[in-house]
Amino acid sequence: MPGFVKVTKLSGLKENAPSGFEVNKVKFLLVKLNGKVYAMNSVCTHAGGPLEKGTCENGNILCPWHKSEFKVTDGSVARGPAIKPEQTYKVNVVGDDVLVEL
Repeated sequence: MPGFVKVTKLSGLKENAPSGFEVNKVKFLLVKLNGKVYAMNSVCTHAGGPLEKGTCENGNILCPWHKSEFKVTDGSVARGPAIKPEQTYKVNVVGDDVLVEL
């Protein structure tokens, strides 16, 4: 798949638990939600907090620094103080391989 990079194994991702990655200087996280994998930028748009160290609750990533919440499915702000959404990335799963288009 052109533009997609193999990042990890699906079997290595836990449900509702963000995992951080960096490829080509792009920091992002993966989270498996109801069996589907989503990818989004992992640096909080509010104050640069490490979203991969946050929690996933009700389909939202909760920043550990100031508690901003971002929807896993589209990166939109579910709750501030953040006002800018997170960038999301396309994900494809091929067998047990998780590929992300960065």
